Amino acid sequence: MSLAGLKGQSLLPERRHEAKDNADRAIAMFRRILTLLDPTPRQQFAVQYGVKLARTSGAEVHLIGVIALPVVETTIDEVRELEDQGRWAFQSVMRQAREYAEREGQPVTTEVLAGPPASTVLRLVAARSVDLIVISQEGHALDHEWRQVARTAPCPVFVARKAVVEQSTGPADHRTARSSE
Repeated sequence: MSLAGLKGQSLLPERRHEAKDNADRAIAMFRRILTLLDPTPRQQFAVQYGVKLARTSGAEVHLIGVIALPVVETTIDEVRELEDQGRWAFQSVMRQAREYAEREGQPVTTEVLAGPPASTVLRLVAARSVDLIVISQEGHALDHEWRQVARTAPCPVFVARKAVVEQSTGPADHRTARSSE
């Protein structure tokens, strides 16, 4: 048969099925997504990307805030006061993140932990078998501790930048319009 006789026909129809199977496996490769939040409103890009990815892959989303405790000697009362201040600072951010996820139809869990940020996150990643960590490029998220998480995590780490998130989830006015329905 000549090449002219094959015009419009797939040379390898079974390849289409292989490609679809590979795409399905790629989408399903994230089962547990950990989104790290800081107590500033600018962490929204990490939440938006984590929720969008979870919706397309059927993954669980865990929203985590870490209260950084000092490594110097402190009294238990000072530690408790730092934890109380940290929980208060994260309260609004966690509520907004949960509300966004719920509007998008994605169940999430939220948790605020206290301790050295990098080691606290890495212990949680191991304990929960996290497949992906999402960190916002905005706010404090890329400070030394989060860079250490990115370097030593046993799973991929995605740094959510505004341009990349908007490419994936659409412009902010589109997200806002959908959220208000």
